Amino acid sequence: MSSRFFADICFLNTAGRSVKTGLIASVIVSQWTWAATILQSSNVAWQYDVSGPFWYASGATIQIKRKAPNAHTVCEIVRARWGRAAHAVFLVFCLMTNVIVTAMLLLGGSAVANALKGINVYAASFLIPLGVVVYTLAGGLKATFLTSYIHSVVVHVVLVVFVFLVYTSSHRLGSPRMVHDHLCLFWSSSPPMRVLRTSSVT
Repeated sequence: MSSRFFADICFLNTAGRSVKTGLIASVIVSQWTWAATILQSSNVAWQYDVSGPFWYASGATIQIKRKAPNAHTVCEIVRARWGRAAHAVFLVFCLMTNVIVTAMLLLGGSAVANALKGINVYAASFLIPLGVVVYTLAGGLKATFLTSYIHSVVVHVVLVVFVFLVYTSSHRLGSPRMVHDHLCLFWSSSPPMRVLRTSSVT
């Protein structure tokens, strides 16, 4: 009984460690794509060019994969690296962070539902997490992976549509070629100081 219980809990928490690389990548994109990520990755792309977004993401992924490949949470990594005291501090910190971010996302989603369909903000604040709770209880971590995959598809479709509309219908830009020409003109007049020989690929 106990072995079956723990096996089921392990599968619920880790999806049996059977999730493939592509699905894991889509989950990371889905869960890490929010306002601060988009702004900062664009900022380092402007400062360090092509290598900026790569190293921005690598700092949060490669060392974790190398040093704690079997960890489930950031708190496990902290405990292995700094001990029980730091682990307790990070447990409190992560709990408070999760509460704040969850409240922010719920209120943001409720405000969007209210603006689009006139749904009561309080009702939406209860209905949105209810759906998440139902599919997570039914499918465990694997269900959240599949949902995150769908979120990634939606995010990429929206980005492609917006980029296409901005590049092709804007009266100030007009086409990808005009955007490139404007960037080259701005680059030549005030290139970033950190870039080697004003190259856009260094």
